[in-house]
Amino acid sequence: APASNGGSAVLEYRVLNGDTFVASAGTSTDLVVSGLLPGTDYIWSVQVCNIAGCTDGVAAASTPTLPTAPVLVSASSGENGQVSLEWSAASGSVSGVQVQQRLLGAADWATVSTLSASATASVVTGLSNGSAYQFRLVASNSSGDSAGSNVLTVTPFTVPDAPTGVLDRKS
Repeated sequence: APASNGGSAVLEYRVLNGDTFVASAGTSTDLVVSGLLPGTDYIWSVQVCNIAGCTDGVAAASTPTLPTAPVLVSASSGENGQVSLEWSAASGSVSGVQVQQRLLGAADWATVSTLSASATASVVTGLSNGSAYQFRLVASNSSGDSAGSNVLTVTPFTVPDAPTGVLDRKS
């Protein structure tokens, strides 16, 4: 809010990017601008308007930043068809962490769960024993997704079935 309203009530706050009008906040001093592109420079300014006109804009530069991916520390076979993952927390502004997997040699990653930003471990279930899987993490925030983390490969397994056809041969 301005230190002085110039003797007339504030009618509108206008947000500009450079010289381009972006949005009106009305009389609110809060405004969320969506659709921003990571890595794009924005030169924001805010004008205050009353019945006499609008001020020159007060400028501030802003560039949305993507989070840094967490680091996978371990991936180990858990119980039947499961893999346990542990990682160090992502840095920067993070709203969530995606756990992604693919079969070893496959091209596409599939997100198998999205967890809170504070999560540092997960158990992935429903895997095929004896098949090698690759895992990575992706951090997210309002600007978008990080690059994928380091990749770890693990093969889930379980104990074998009991033998069949065992004959009791007594002499």
